[in-house]
Amino acid sequence: MSKRPYSVPMYSLAIGLMLAAVALSGCKGDATAPAEPPIAAASVEVLNLHTTGAYPEYDGACQTNGLVEFRAYEGDVFSGSPSGEPVVLEWSFMVDRGLGLEPSPDLGNGTHIWVESNTGKPMSERVVKLNLFTIGFHQVTLTVRTRDGQSTSTTLEVLVTSCEDCG
Repeated sequence: MSKRPYSVPMYSLAIGLMLAAVALSGCKGDATAPAEPPIAAASVEVLNLHTTGAYPEYDGACQTNGLVEFRAYEGDVFSGSPSGEPVVLEWSFMVDRGLGLEPSPDLGNGTHIWVESNTGKPMSERVVKLNLFTIGFHQVTLTVRTRDGQSTSTTLEVLVTSCEDCG
């Protein structure tokens, strides 16, 4: 009489594989709970060459060549993932010179992207400073993306006027 090779019952194998999959996936909490969407909060400050006119319909206004600072936070609200996951911050700079929105020539291709890992890096990594030369209505959008594909955006509007002191 030959001996049968030792075999593991199928239900034991299935349970073992499921436990291994959970352990390897690093599962935390309820797997069916949706991840919190990222936060996009931004502000703008004109640092020089302010306009003399009032433009309350815009988030900022400056003369051509004005230095403008865009921040990926507003007040006490910081852009990123509420759960602390790494995010990608994408600034998109568009301008309307009367013919519709197009990528801003003030920033080359119109987009500036960098990675922010939410690990306490200096705030300057969430700040973009640039001179706006192109006269017109600038639309600046901050998009925050997480690794799981979620994203959210916020848009700032800046008016750039002609030089008031150029004579």
